[in-house]
Amino acid sequence: MSQSTRIPAGVQAYFGAPAKPMDRGLVSAIAELVNSMPEIFEAHLPQCYVAETMQQPAQVLVVVLAAEVDVKHLLKSLQESIGSLTLPGGHLDIWPLPPSSNMLAAIREAGCSLKPVSSIESEIHTRPRKWWELW
Repeated sequence: MSQSTRIPAGVQAYFGAPAKPMDRGLVSAIAELVNSMPEIFEAHLPQCYVAETMQQPAQVLVVVLAAEVDVKHLLKSLQESIGSLTLPGGHLDIWPLPPSSNMLAAIREAGCSLKPVSSIESEIHTRPRKWWELW
């Protein structure tokens, strides 16, 4: 059973390349999985530490999803698929983010992309739309 954790607003989150990355075969398997899911615009596997929330830094799977995606259903499917992999520590935290998240710049700068977003897709999904582009 998965557990959901809320990160309080205003708490500092730190992202970077992992000091001790996961096995390359495992990272490749996770990358293959997220690349097989068209609902995921981009995915990253950075080292993360969130003050006041995490006891120690850990690698997390960050997935950027479209607004119209059924997040609960997609996460359940993703967790079940990842659960079949042998993970260090027995689990992998998955963070779903909208394309407009202010954390994405720091996550992308960590250089741990599993499914990079093209600059065109990034602009389409993150830029504010003018009223005449809404349909």
